Amino acid sequence: EPNDPQGYKRLADVLSYTGRFDDALGILRQLREKYPTDVDVAVRFAEITLWSGKPDEALKLFTAPLEANVAQTKWWPGFIDAAAAATAPL
Repeated sequence: EPNDPQGYKRLADVLSYTGRFDDALGILRQLREKYPTDVDVAVRFAEITLWSGKPDEALKLFTAPLEANVAQTKWWPGFIDAAAAATAPL
């Protein structure tokens, strides 16, 4: 479905699982532009950024969703992994 954000999220997941991080991030970047308030897209973008070897950037990307909803425990592991691997201070 061309206008199905869930389908595009799944495609980004599949691409990331196969190591095609740049392609996955490209899809998520487009979704972020189209749906700027979709926290799931923002977190997915942060996770895949981390998996692509950019922990400093990922750490910054995790910050906004967590500040908006600090109780969302499923996002903390990604934030912690990014913080542990980051070389620059937050």
